[in-house]
Amino acid sequence: MNRLEDLLGLSYDKLASSKEFIGTPIPELEKIEDQSYLSIYDRGVSFVLPDNKTIGAVQLHSHGHEGFSGYANALPAGLSFSMNREEVRKLLGEPDRSGEEGEVLFLGKKPAWDSFFEGSFRIHVEYNFGQSALQLITITAM
Repeated sequence: MNRLEDLLGLSYDKLASSKEFIGTPIPELEKIEDQSYLSIYDRGVSFVLPDNKTIGAVQLHSHGHEGFSGYANALPAGLSFSMNREEVRKLLGEPDRSGEEGEVLFLGKKPAWDSFFEGSFRIHVEYNFGQSALQLITITAM
């Protein structure tokens, strides 16, 4: 994996001084119920802070996903946003967990997804509808 895993466990107040985000304006946290979220739309990245202080998940967005510019740096594990589900599974093997496209009552359509172990991290990938490309990659510590 690349250096994105180093952001896991980093405190919010140290994000601006991390190599990945030096010179990037860091927005305020958005607190929703018992955790916080941080979105840097022009960099194609968002974070989940489950304790409202430290990064628990790094989310990398493809161009246009949820209004984000596409994450432009190297993706983890050799992934590319242009990969379809078959290509991802060929690269990473069989997923530990997966879900299919479908309808969720009250929430509407949900995309297919796969989740893989990569060293001491979990990589969760979400496909676009039709599974022809990736739209979201989430990295969490195990």
